[in-house]
Amino acid sequence: MLTVTTTGARTGQPRTTPLLGVPAGDDIALIGSSFGRPRNPGWYYNLRANPKAEVTYRDKTIRAIAREAGDDERQAIWDRAVTIYAGYQAYASWITNREIHIMILTAPDVQ
Repeated sequence: MLTVTTTGARTGQPRTTPLLGVPAGDDIALIGSSFGRPRNPGWYYNLRANPKAEVTYRDKTIRAIAREAGDDERQAIWDRAVTIYAGYQAYASWITNREIHIMILTAPDVQ
């Protein structure tokens, strides 16, 4: 578990959300399952509007830049995600009207 602080796409205000981070090499992936709901999670729209974020994990906060996972990355990240949390598989079966987006957070100084 980690927290991600984004900038609200409509409000411009900071929004902090607890999420499960999925390791993706040196990066962290976020799965936009929204617990199987028909709409994408708010943090996804926030990161699309402003990809700058702060990630807090174990009392350490870093700045990160978000991007959507490419087709070549999605399956490997998804496979890892469902081994970490089997609930993602159930959520995917409930979602019939949208894609589950995967955002990758990269610390700029790691690139």
